[in-house]
Amino acid sequence: MGKKNWKRKSFSTQKEHYKMHKSGKNWLFTMITTTTGVLGGATLNATSDSSVASAQEVSKKVLGTSTSATIPAVNPATGSSPLIAMAPRAFTDVILPDTTVNGDLNISPQVATNFSNNSTLAFSGSGAKGYWSGNVFQMPGAVATSNVAGFNQGISDASDFSFTGRVTATSPYIAAAGFYVTNVEPGDLASKLGTGSANAPGSSGSLNNATESGKYMYYAGFHNSGGYNAILQSGGASSAGNYQDNHYNNVSSATTLIDVTFNYTASNHQLAITSKTANGTSSTQNLTVSIPVGQAIYIGITGNMNNTGRSANAELKTLTGKYRSSTHQINFKDDAGNTLAKSSTLIIPVGSKLGIGNNDTTATAQYGAPDLVGLGLVNGYHYDASLNPSKVMFAGQSKDVVYQRDSQLLRREVINQSNNTVLDQSSFTKLTNESMNTLEQTMQGYYFVANNAVVGQGISNSITSADGKQVTWDTKVDDTNNGTSTTDSNPQDFKLYVLPSYQERQIIVTKPDGSTQTITQTSTTGTDFPEVTTLGVSGYNLMVNGVASPTNIVPTLATDSTDNGNLSTDSNVQKTYVTYAPGDQKARITYIDDTTGATLDTVDVIGNSNSAINHTSATKINAYQSAGYVLKSSDFTDGSTMFDNDPAVDQNYTVRLVHDSQLVTESKTITHNVTYTGAPSMPSNYSETTVIDKLYYIDKVTGAEITSNFNAYPVSGNMSQHPVALSYSTGNPAVSVNANGDIAFPTPAAPDVFGYVKTVTNNSTINFANATATQTLNSTVTYAIDTQSQSVSTSESLSASISVSQSESTSVSLSESISMSTSNSASISTSVSNSG
Repeated sequence: MGKKNWKRKSFSTQKEHYKMHKSGKNWLFTMITTTTGVLGGATLNATSDSSVASAQEVSKKVLGTSTSATIPAVNPATGSSPLIAMAPRAFTDVILPDTTVNGDLNISPQVATNFSNNSTLAFSGSGAKGYWSGNVFQMPGAVATSNVAGFNQGISDASDFSFTGRVTATSPYIAAAGFYVTNVEPGDLASKLGTGSANAPGSSGSLNNATESGKYMYYAGFHNSGGYNAILQSGGASSAGNYQDNHYNNVSSATTLIDVTFNYTASNHQLAITSKTANGTSSTQNLTVSIPVGQAIYIGITGNMNNTGRSANAELKTLTGKYRSSTHQINFKDDAGNTLAKSSTLIIPVGSKLGIGNNDTTATAQYGAPDLVGLGLVNGYHYDASLNPSKVMFAGQSKDVVYQRDSQLLRREVINQSNNTVLDQSSFTKLTNESMNTLEQTMQGYYFVANNAVVGQGISNSITSADGKQVTWDTKVDDTNNGTSTTDSNPQDFKLYVLPSYQERQIIVTKPDGSTQTITQTSTTGTDFPEVTTLGVSGYNLMVNGVASPTNIVPTLATDSTDNGNLSTDSNVQKTYVTYAPGDQKARITYIDDTTGATLDTVDVIGNSNSAINHTSATKINAYQSAGYVLKSSDFTDGSTMFDNDPAVDQNYTVRLVHDSQLVTESKTITHNVTYTGAPSMPSNYSETTVIDKLYYIDKVTGAEITSNFNAYPVSGNMSQHPVALSYSTGNPAVSVNANGDIAFPTPAAPDVFGYVKTVTNNSTINFANATATQTLNSTVTYAIDTQSQSVSTSESLSASISVSQSESTSVSLSESISMSTSNSASISTSVSNSG
């Protein structure tokens, strides 16, 4: 069976340490009080700081070379109490490089009473495992499960040793529970034990392979499920060369305690074993130890209940003797395994838990780690306790004191050597004295210079590839003393020098006539190709990669970063395609109302050079004509007016229209009625009628009457005719109408009738504008009888003419005066003239 679930515990107590210092030509040790684990088993008391009265002097040569030096110890005062729990502290007993240090090999009495802290637990089988309860090892009930609590340090067979222990069981009927002596290390023992319950080879408490070369074991305690107090030999220890039950006593069921004693005499290599029950029954054997002289001897507790209902425990009571020493090489290395200083030799008890510089209070041998930087041996390293766990040291083992390499900062820059500009920069951390071989690919579009492409501290063997696309170099990281800091007080800088690669551009021109031209431009990465200004063609738009260039210029172009290395050819030529499109021309057709001067509409047409202007003016003209306009003039001809080939100058065309006019005749019928009333022989009523025509022109666009600017208007679309001012006409010559539309009928006749007074109401005139379409005017002549005498006197002559209605006419001449009165109804018309 293999190793199962084992761990180590270490005993701790008080210890004195010695600080090495120089006095004159000698090195001295001064004792200072510290607390630590047992160094080589020597137990030291806590005292105040003092100098050792008899401090041992060791020459400088002793500690400075490989000559050994023994660090002295002071025996504890009688009755002093050991310090078990200790706080971490700085140790001053430093293992210097290239020295030999001897530890104290005496086993301290306190070791037995704190056995649990200096033991290794190991198990085999799948049952419940043993455990410590204080200083008592508890072994629970389980089937075929071996428990081992072995003392870490090997005991020397060159000196007498002894130990005592007590085993307590819930029942004597168990496979095994007791103490042992063996040359098998505690971590390996569990897998080599038998698990049987009988008194036979392979039983519990014995080695399960009697023929295993070089393995020996002696056991005392409970044995055999039949209930025995026994002393066993197994492995190669028995005289028969295999398992042997040297002595056994059957015990009663009430027997639950056995005390065991092992006494070894170095002079004759004899081991006296006593196994005694509580009632005094004992087994005693004096055996010659078969373990070869000079091998380490290990003691401990083992048990296997082979019964889930029974358990046992064991406690080591006393232990005396000397540790078997083991010589160990102490190496000083960094965390990468590199040697930093010459190794030292340390002699300590075999199986000691060795701690160097880590303040492990459970270590039985604890030393300080030397400050290699302070000693001037190295730079750029610091001690890191986490890299230095304590280690249980068995024969032949070495221990490395590991120093962490300090963090070192490296800063990298990529420089364009042609203009000394920084193209890229980065930083990274490495560790002291790391050696790196680096291969770096160039940045896209650049190549490494042929010589000394990489320059800086710690840089060597810079080699640029033939095409300049990569460079290799070696770097030795520096050894700045940065300690545990992550900041580097002296960063390591290096630079990589590059040059821009050759880049090429082809401008492929397809001209309007179909011919082609290729223009080649060359540059280097990061320097733009220049613009080309000479490719414009009048009347055409220059197209660059299908996009019109408003300025007819092929613009600058940033170089790409094709990885051409240091070649003078471009593996990926940048191409610019130039074509021509007929230039965009602009024509503007403006429609003008020439009558008012207003702009009716503006139409912009875009087209290509030398092509017909796509506009139909006839459609718009027809629409305007329908609205009352007449085309006056146009310099645009549908379908045949062409764009020119000068995009810089717009073409302008004008269509002029005028308002048309129309003659309007407005007629009104006017009737004049004359009515006579009141006298005989008066005129008869009469009526006159006439038609008055108003002749004028209207604006066919606005509908308004045209009253001025007649020559600006055509008449009914005839540009050679023009309207005239309005006029009036009458259909009755007796009726007059003037230019203002004033209509006048003849004034009604109102003859005098003798003996009557007349009243005339004349309504024979009207203005055309005020007349209705059938206007009637009424005039009246009214006669009334004159009731007064009428006389006519004259101083010279009076001529009278009297007209009588009976068709008589009388003329009377009076020289003085005539007085006439009439009573008939005749109508008289009198004309009087006075000559005097």
